[in-house]
Amino acid sequence: LVGSEMCIRDSLKAPLDDSYDRWIAALGERKEKAAAIDVADLAKRRRFFNALALGGRLASIRDTLESPENTLSPASRGLRNDLLMRYPEYADLSKEGETLLQQLRTQWQPTLDKGGEKTLDKLWRAWSDNLHERENLVARLSLSRVPSEFQFPPTVPVVEVQSRLQPGQALVVFHETSNGLLGFLMTDSASTVWNCGPTAAIARDLSVFLRDIGNNDRNSALDEKQLSSTKWQESGQVLFQSLFEGSSLDPISMKELIVVPDGLVWYVPLAALPINSEGQVTTLTTLSKVRVVPTMGLALGYTVPWRRVQHTTIVGSEIVPGDKDEDRAAHLADLQAAMPHLIDLPTPLPASPPVVATALDAMVVLDEFDIERTEPFAWSPLPLGRGDEGQLGAWVHLPRIGPQRLVFPGAHTIAEKGGKASRRRDDSMPPGSELFLASCSLMSSGAQTILLSRWRVGGQSTLELLREFVQELPRASAAEAWQRCIEVAKELPLEPALEPRVKLKPDTTALPTAGHPFFWAGYLLVDSGEPLVEEGVRPPDIKSAPKPAQ
Repeated sequence: LVGSEMCIRDSLKAPLDDSYDRWIAALGERKEKAAAIDVADLAKRRRFFNALALGGRLASIRDTLESPENTLSPASRGLRNDLLMRYPEYADLSKEGETLLQQLRTQWQPTLDKGGEKTLDKLWRAWSDNLHERENLVARLSLSRVPSEFQFPPTVPVVEVQSRLQPGQALVVFHETSNGLLGFLMTDSASTVWNCGPTAAIARDLSVFLRDIGNNDRNSALDEKQLSSTKWQESGQVLFQSLFEGSSLDPISMKELIVVPDGLVWYVPLAALPINSEGQVTTLTTLSKVRVVPTMGLALGYTVPWRRVQHTTIVGSEIVPGDKDEDRAAHLADLQAAMPHLIDLPTPLPASPPVVATALDAMVVLDEFDIERTEPFAWSPLPLGRGDEGQLGAWVHLPRIGPQRLVFPGAHTIAEKGGKASRRRDDSMPPGSELFLASCSLMSSGAQTILLSRWRVGGQSTLELLREFVQELPRASAAEAWQRCIEVAKELPLEPALEPRVKLKPDTTALPTAGHPFFWAGYLLVDSGEPLVEEGVRPPDIKSAPKPAQ
C-alpha cells in the first residue's frame, strides 16, 4: 500500500506549471484565444489537485461517489454505478448516512429535553462513525486500480461559458505565467486577450493602493486625515490601468463583473477600483455587481439547489465591540434577528467541526484568524474543535456537504500589510494561493457563497454590513445583496467608540461615514451564481475533461 501511495502521489503531483505556460503561449501565437482560456482553467484545477492528498486521487474517488447526481456527466454516473456494484458496502453506508443526516437535521432543535439530547448525541456518534467508515473505504479505493474522474472544480468549455453569459455580464480570467499576468475578457458577444506585464510592477501598484486605503498593519487605526484623503482614488486608477489596459472592458455598460483571480489579483479590492465616469470618479461596485470564483467552471451556476434553511449559526464574538458580555450581546442582537432559524452550537461540539457543519445551512464566524500562505489549510472555518480536527484540511474529506453560505469577517491576509509578505517567511507558495485553496476547498464541501475578509475591520460598521447582507440574501443574489450592502455602508455614520480601527480627536463634531473603502473593500465575495435549475432537473452536461475549445 505504501508503494502504491508513493506511485500515485508522484504521478499526480508532477510539476506541470511550465508545461501549461508553454501550451498557453503556443495557443496565443496561433490566435486560439478560446483554447488558451480552457488550458488556463485546467492549470488552475491542477494546482488545486496538487495541494490535496495523493495529488487529488482521494478527492476524485469522493467526487465520483458523492457528487450531486445532477452535476455528474453520463460517464461519471456510469463510473459511480460501477463502483457501488463492486463495493456494495459503500452503497449501504451511503444509504444509512442519508437517513442519519435527515434525522439529525430534523431532530436538532434550539431547546431539547434530556431525552432529546441523548437521542441527538447518539445520532451524532452514528453519523460520525458512518463518515469515518466511508472515508476509510475511499482511502482503500484510491490505492486500488478503480477508475474515477475529477468532478470538482468542474470544467466547462469556454464556448459554453460564453453562450451562458447574459447581456451586461463580463467574465475576466487572470492567469499568472512566466511571461507575465495574462488577462482574458469574455462577454456574450466578444472576447479579448491581453498581457498585464510583469508581476513586480503590478505588486508595486497594488501595495500603494492598499496602503492608501489604510492597510499599514493589522491593528493600525485611521484618523481624520486618512478618512478624508482621496489618494486611494489616484493610486486605484493606476492599478486599474495596470490590470485592465488593453482589455476593452467597459465598466459603464456593465451590469455584473465576474473575475477569476490569479496571483496578486486575489488581494485586489476590485469593488473599490476607481472609475472615471463622465468626469467624476466613482467605484466599480457603484456601476456593477462584482464577484469572484476560483475557476472558470464555477462562474455561472455550477450549483445545487438551495436547501431549505433549517439551521444557521453565529460563532465567536472577537470582532464585536464591547468589553462586557452583555454589551457584546446587545450589539449582536440585530445580526441575530436577521439570521433565520438561528441555533447555538453546543460546547463542546458533539462531533468534529466539519461533521457538525453538515447540519448547518449558513454560518457567520466573528472570531479572528490568519490565513497563511505557507500553511493554507491550517485555519479552522468552525473554530470550536480540538487540535487540527477542524482545520480546513479536514473539510475536504467526507462529507461533501456543508453550509451553503459562509461569512468570515475576521480573516487576516497579507493584504492588510500592503500585500507584502515577511521576508523571513518561506515564499514557496505563490501569492494568492492561500485564498485560491480556501475558496476551492470550501466550495468543494458545499459552499456556494463565501464572504471572506482580506483585512479585519470589526466594530459596529462590520456588524451592520453583515446584517444587511444576510437579510438581503433570501431576496436577491449574493452579488446583488453585497452591492446593496456597500451602498448602505457609504451612508452609515461611524461611532468611533464602537470602531476599533478608527481614532478621531475628542473634539471631532462631524462624524465620518463608512463610505471610505477601508470599511467595505476588504471583503472577497466568492460566489458561483444562482442555481440554473430546480431540484431534480439536470443542467446541460458538464464534461469532465474536455479538449480545449478551438
